[in-house]
Amino acid sequence: MESVKDRLDKKAYELLDLPELVFFYGSIKFARPDTIDEMQKFFRYNGVTGELEEGWKESNIVIGHDRTAGLGPDAFILDTSDSKLPVYWLMTDGGDWENPDLVCEDLETFHNIIIMLSEQGSFNGHFLTEEDIENILNKIRKIENKEDISPYWNNLLYAASEELS
Repeated sequence: MESVKDRLDKKAYELLDLPELVFFYGSIKFARPDTIDEMQKFFRYNGVTGELEEGWKESNIVIGHDRTAGLGPDAFILDTSDSKLPVYWLMTDGGDWENPDLVCEDLETFHNIIIMLSEQGSFNGHFLTEEDIENILNKIRKIENKEDISPYWNNLLYAASEELS
């Protein structure tokens, strides 16, 4: 398997330098330059059979994983077959590698959203209010420059408020 570094230009590779986001119910972690190739192997092959995951595309690059749903790790996937480098999310305990959920239409937007979330301060140890969530979702809409954002962001943030009820 070729190195991820061989499949991305310098700017795209630099956009993959993302901070960890820690929530009280799990974290979102991104691959580091020295671990990104190893991460491909972890998601590419079935952990029980050792066979290539059904539906795995050679254009996939797993750039991180989300453990906020409690099961996970659920993969963030960069699609290198599209020059915009869209980012997808896949619930690995039941998702379909051929049809992951679109999170952002391009890597730069995804990067900017993750940076904005990291600048919100720690999500660990406290719950988000409805006002907090709406403020953050509005920031995401502004970054994406569109009203209709991926349901992933709603689900991520509203899960952080469920304990309030």
